[in-house]
Amino acid sequence: MGALAVVLSIRSVLAGIWSQQHSFLSAVVDSLPDSAVRDRIEELIQLQLSPSRVSSHFNTSGHVVAAVPLALHYAQYIAEEPLSVVLARPISAGGDTDTIASLTGQLAGTVVRATGVPHDLFGGVEGSEEIFQIARRFAKFVSAREK
Repeated sequence: MGALAVVLSIRSVLAGIWSQQHSFLSAVVDSLPDSAVRDRIEELIQLQLSPSRVSSHFNTSGHVVAAVPLALHYAQYIAEEPLSVVLARPISAGGDTDTIASLTGQLAGTVVRATGVPHDLFGGVEGSEEIFQIARRFAKFVSAREK
């Protein structure tokens, strides 16, 4: 269910459904089958917690029921804040930070695209240009399949 929620979230951006008012959480909740992931997403929607309060209210483990809904929640703030701030939140929340921040980055990155990723976030990463080339080829592949 977690992978399905991530795919549906990415599709919501690519299809122009995602917006500041139509969050990742609300974009996917009705398309997910009854599951613990869907239950957690419904709970997050209902509570309307700020990013700083969500991590103290929910478990930040790497378990799919915790990680995916939190990542969807954190990534939504890309509509209001720069990518570096959006990524800092799951990292500072503790728990399984690499999993939750990775998912958050994938979702927020879909919104800002490669041009919205500040170079200084990747400039020091060995092989970053190769990563961008792979990402561009993958995006081209996905775009061709959508047609």
